[in-house]
Amino acid sequence: MKIKVIIILVFLSIQSFAQRNLFLGFEPSVTVEQYYDKGEFDLNIFPAVMRIPVSKRFDFRFTTISNYHFSKTDNGFSNVGISFALPFSFKKKESLIDKTSGFYIAPLIGGTRNFFALHYATTIALEPGYAFAWESRFAFHLGVQLGKTYFFNDHSPSEWGPHFGFKFHLGWWIFQH
Repeated sequence: MKIKVIIILVFLSIQSFAQRNLFLGFEPSVTVEQYYDKGEFDLNIFPAVMRIPVSKRFDFRFTTISNYHFSKTDNGFSNVGISFALPFSFKKKESLIDKTSGFYIAPLIGGTRNFFALHYATTIALEPGYAFAWESRFAFHLGVQLGKTYFFNDHSPSEWGPHFGFKFHLGWWIFQH
């Protein structure tokens, strides 16, 4: 009986996605923290992005963070985490199968673990941006994140810090009718 319920739920989930678009892409990003030495940076090596329309104005966005740290002394995975955003489009879509385009603003929250600086970080930010959509399924979203990050340090007092970043997503809309 449990297997039948699971199969029905999976089928209904797939059917609900068939009634709307799904954006799958990647967010290439480079991070340079204010405390890094000159030439040090992080590169997100698994920057997956998924964006799902939930209404004619709102989308849900999920992004993975898997930063690899490059420096003269230590190289390796530095940050691993995720972020969630709820982009609000100023241009209302006619239906859920339409691609998101135009200006948007998105509140977001993210969390990471930094293995080099030995802290957990929680970011709360606002991202104004623009979603470019062409006749093809390809799309490009460009945004600027402004906010604060709370660092839960392992061996020193926790603290707030600024959060700023340019973000761009390259990807494709699928399940389009």
